[in-house]
Amino acid sequence: LTSGGRWSGTTTLQGIAAMRCVIPGVHVKLFGKAIQCLAKIGSELYLECLEDQLGLRTVNSSRSAFGCMTFHRDFFLEYDLNVTAPSNGGGNAENDNESEGEEVKCKIAAKSCLSVFRSLASLEKTVDRCTIDLDLLASKLVFILHCKHGITKTYNLGFQECESLQAIFSKDLSVNVITAESRLLQEIVANFQLSQEEITMTALATQLCFRNYIEDDPDPGKSLLTEMALDP
Repeated sequence: LTSGGRWSGTTTLQGIAAMRCVIPGVHVKLFGKAIQCLAKIGSELYLECLEDQLGLRTVNSSRSAFGCMTFHRDFFLEYDLNVTAPSNGGGNAENDNESEGEEVKCKIAAKSCLSVFRSLASLEKTVDRCTIDLDLLASKLVFILHCKHGITKTYNLGFQECESLQAIFSKDLSVNVITAESRLLQEIVANFQLSQEEITMTALATQLCFRNYIEDDPDPGKSLLTEMALDP
């Protein structure tokens, strides 16, 4: 992907495509937090590289929760995206330019990305910048951490090409709207067991109730039932 310190494109099924972005050290922790947050929702991260922004998306296994983080090109020190149709020697220029402006999409295991941004406090102190290269020919998403004292850490993560992930949802159909500080929601979740996969939230006229969800338990008497009621 790199040669003599200069970035070059790679040949792919879609054409000659490559993406490179460079995250400054002051933004590395924020980018890592976004990945950690999305990894709590789904097991796969969907990357969508557009001309002016990079999108990270995920969905849980039951398709009931969707998360999306968008980073505009101003967030990066560098953001380059190049997608052009492959040349067939005597091909015409019109066909060669048909795929210009297309986005690059792929998905990657969330656990793989977490291995790069495992310790955010340490990264904030030691990383000067983070380079992300997308090599579609080798199906690799390459993270390069440029650390202090000339130390470089490289992570080559495999990915799969995919379609765009979109949530089909209309806010107008929601009759209940709940707004709360993230700290309050964290305190609520802290009262439930870490192994709890689902929490049921019920909106009443005077209260908002949270309770753990237990399905088909062979011995309900031994299950720990937790319920909280909050006033508006």
